[in-house]
Amino acid sequence: MVDSYKTTYFLKQSEENRKRSLGFLFQTSKQENELKNISEAITKLDSIYESLDKKIASYKTAESYKKEEYYKLIKGNDIEFDQETLFGNEGIVDLEVKYKKYTDEINKIIDFKQNFSPKEYQKRNKLNYIENVLKQENLLNYVALKNYINENTMSLLDKEYRYLNNKQYVKSFILEKYFNKVSYLEKEKVQYNLYQDYIKHLEHDAYNEDTKKIQEICNKIFPEKTKSLLEKLDELLLIQKMVQVNDNSLQKILENRNTIHYEYHQTPELNDKGMCPYCGKSWESTELDQKFIETESIISDLMNIQSRRAMELKNQIKKAYIDPMLSIIKEKSENLTLIDDEVLATIKQIANAKLNIDHMYKLTEGFRFDDNINILELDSNGLNLICNKVKNYIESKTLVSRDLYDVITKLNTVSFSEELKFIKKYLDDLDLNDFSLQIDSNPQKSLLDLKSVTRSFDQKLTQSKERFKFSHEKVIDLEGIYDFYFDNNSHRFEEVTIDQITKKKRYIHNQYKWKLNKKVSRIEERMDVIQSMLVEFGKFKKVYGDEITSYKKEMIERIKFPFYLYTAKILQNYQQGFGIFLSTLKKDDSIRFITDPTTDHDAMHHLSSGQIAVISLAFTLAINKTYNISNNLKFLVIDDPIQDMDSLNIHSFIELLKYEFSREYQIILSTHKDFSAMYTKYKFERLEGNGVKVINVQNLLHKSIEMSDD
Repeated sequence: MVDSYKTTYFLKQSEENRKRSLGFLFQTSKQENELKNISEAITKLDSIYESLDKKIASYKTAESYKKEEYYKLIKGNDIEFDQETLFGNEGIVDLEVKYKKYTDEINKIIDFKQNFSPKEYQKRNKLNYIENVLKQENLLNYVALKNYINENTMSLLDKEYRYLNNKQYVKSFILEKYFNKVSYLEKEKVQYNLYQDYIKHLEHDAYNEDTKKIQEICNKIFPEKTKSLLEKLDELLLIQKMVQVNDNSLQKILENRNTIHYEYHQTPELNDKGMCPYCGKSWESTELDQKFIETESIISDLMNIQSRRAMELKNQIKKAYIDPMLSIIKEKSENLTLIDDEVLATIKQIANAKLNIDHMYKLTEGFRFDDNINILELDSNGLNLICNKVKNYIESKTLVSRDLYDVITKLNTVSFSEELKFIKKYLDDLDLNDFSLQIDSNPQKSLLDLKSVTRSFDQKLTQSKERFKFSHEKVIDLEGIYDFYFDNNSHRFEEVTIDQITKKKRYIHNQYKWKLNKKVSRIEERMDVIQSMLVEFGKFKKVYGDEITSYKKEMIERIKFPFYLYTAKILQNYQQGFGIFLSTLKKDDSIRFITDPTTDHDAMHHLSSGQIAVISLAFTLAINKTYNISNNLKFLVIDDPIQDMDSLNIHSFIELLKYEFSREYQIILSTHKDFSAMYTKYKFERLEGNGVKVINVQNLLHKSIEMSDD
């Protein structure tokens, strides 16, 4: 397949690019790739060599290595740059990084030594410490209360407030004298409840309903009168039953008479006759009514006589038996020792607890109970009121107030030993006893006393700050050098001198130079190896290059003549039928197309596009003819070869194809002009006869589309 556009593009390239493209045409691509790899390897080795050479140039100085005796600069600390062996097997870059790190640290220490003052640093620390103390309210309170924060005093305070915080102790103090009377008080309570039950039954008027209970009570109070009382009660019961029966009968008679009387007056015919409705006797109307009233009165009197008898008997029982018994029982009940149930339960509970309240007597010394108050007459609320009075009295007698006791309790769990050591050491003019509360219960110490003492201590500490003023420039240590290298110790700081640090810096530098020289020697050895490799690779490159150039030149020499002949046949109107020469340089495989063997000007620079198209076709046909690319498949396909040719060149080109290639090749030409197609067919038919065909590809395409649509 000959693509005139691509072939023309090949010819228009520079000589160097043509040379590269020939590798494909002459099948030297594999060898040229190997040559390219060799060239790239040489380039990389050259780059490495130059880089190493520059490094060596920068590392090599006129300064020679001097051996420096090792000594330890910072005693007691394991510092990295203070080791005897400073550098290991790291590369040069890491070596430089480590060396810079060490020298930077040494320079920082030198600068620090020149500007730092341990004395000023100590002043600053003391001042900071004082300011910290001033911020610690607990520390100020601790100093003020230190006399109270000891085992004995705390034990005393705890005991006092244990009594105050636990009401059981106070109640035990109040109720102690009743602990051995619990059994007696319980019995009295039982007896009182029994008497109250007796009173309830005796005061009940229905004696006949409580006969057994009244008999039981009488046996307890008047056993000698029990028999007569029972007789009276039985008689009363009998009368009450009779009264009940008679009363019911008489009441029924009265009701019936009233009904008859009412009906009588409602019946005029009976009333007019004057007949008694009860017995049938004739009466005057007024007389009948009078007799009715008199009879009703007699029946009522009969009912009242029986009831009065029962009432009289009941009064006799009450006066002779019930009232005397009630009087005796109430008198006995009043003589009992009574106590509130909750108070009694409290006495039993505290008595069983067996609390030790010996110290309570000391705390309550001078306390007097109100003479008008009987403890046994109090309920639980009254007992609590008494407890609160006792607690208030005890609290007024304690060493410290409750709120101050709370402060002491909290401080008892912390320690300020280090802070107190500092104050005693650096503020030796301060006597902490001057700022401490003394143990004295008269008067009782309170929070006001504490605040007064701490305020004085605070003022004294504030005044002490003046003596610790310092120079800020002399205490700058942003990187903690004083702590890390000298353990905040002024003696260790003074031990290390600037000269010693400078000597350590020289030791580090010499160690670095010694290690660097060893690294440079190794680099030079590697450079020698690289140089040897470059020489060998150069030899390989020359051999490959010479062989490829020689081969290409040989190939070009073989196509020179057919190329010259084909260009001469086609370009009839150029140089009077002379062809184009192929030329190669002696030491190169670049191709030039020249019109005159005596000059080296490339013809591509002054030929027309049609002439360049002819040369490209001639060049491709010459290669095909010379190297017989395929023996079994001889197809020659040329895409629109005559589009840029004039008529004479078209004729010459067709003649060339007809006589040089048509007998051995199946030729396929394409064109977009009908005339060119018909002319080419005509020329080939004169030689081949009917073996030439013209195919309209566009018509075939349209037909295939129509068939697919159907």
